[in-house]
Amino acid sequence: MTTYQWCQLTLRSDIELPELRPASEEQGARHDWHIRMNRGRAPRRADRHWFHHWRFPDGRRWLSLARYAGGYLVRFPGLVDFDVRPGDREIGCYRGVGTPLRTLRHLLLDQVLPLIAGGRDRLALHASVVASGTNGAPGAGAVAFLGAAGNGKSTIAARLAQRGCPIVSDDCCLLQRRTGGFDVAPSYPGVRLRPDSVARLFAGITRPLDRVAHYSSKQRIAGAEVGMGFHAHPLPLTQLYVLAPIADLKSATAPTIRARSAREGLLALVNFTFHLDVEDSGRVGDAFELAADVAASYEVRLLTFPWNLAGADAAADAILADLLSPSKWP
Repeated sequence: MTTYQWCQLTLRSDIELPELRPASEEQGARHDWHIRMNRGRAPRRADRHWFHHWRFPDGRRWLSLARYAGGYLVRFPGLVDFDVRPGDREIGCYRGVGTPLRTLRHLLLDQVLPLIAGGRDRLALHASVVASGTNGAPGAGAVAFLGAAGNGKSTIAARLAQRGCPIVSDDCCLLQRRTGGFDVAPSYPGVRLRPDSVARLFAGITRPLDRVAHYSSKQRIAGAEVGMGFHAHPLPLTQLYVLAPIADLKSATAPTIRARSAREGLLALVNFTFHLDVEDSGRVGDAFELAADVAASYEVRLLTFPWNLAGADAAADAILADLLSPSKWP
């Protein structure tokens, strides 16, 4: 059994999680969550009630959520069941027949943990994050990119990492309240990219790359040998960008960055907040208050760029210029 760090949460796990950094001896003396591998299927519970389903456009279920007294079942049909018991601080993993371990790890790290990471002083956002103010890059702190899946958050983060802004987190931005603002907690080294993005951004890679899951073509990229650093310590949040809707990205001919009102910023933050249970009024209320505080403290700027790989290069140029001189854009 090994103890790991993910977004400042300490995970004691009997599953190897090579994507994560091992916890220090001091951190390992405690743990926030216990990850257990179990045999068979998740236990049936008479009081279990299904309350939400995410579906593919063709109607197939991708993710189903159920609650029962004391916990939740997070089911990826045909792949993995995760039995989440917040009171016990335990996640039981039930792997389906034929599901590779790498798929289980991906679903745990990139889907389940973001759903449970939020709290009274922590806001979990669907965003990728880089560190500015290193290697000559402008500013000093964490820069977050909120957006829907497939809009290019990871590609832009990887391009900025090649420009001297190390990765802080990919696809989940955990904000921790502190006096006078918010810090961003790092997740794990690397980003997940489609093969076309890998080919353009990392043409010099010669070693074979593993797919993050058996059902996806995305590959995990990490390491200084590909010119992409990772910032392993919490950073103060300095700037938030929200990526424009995909229709606007596909019609764009050049990058633009525009200021949003505090209300528009709040709506973006609420829209991209991870929730395990949207009917948990206490937790949802905490998240809304945190989002309101973030929107009042930081400007959320709208980023639009051509939705192609060349557009990601132009977007990186625009972002670096904006960090140097925000007044350049209307």
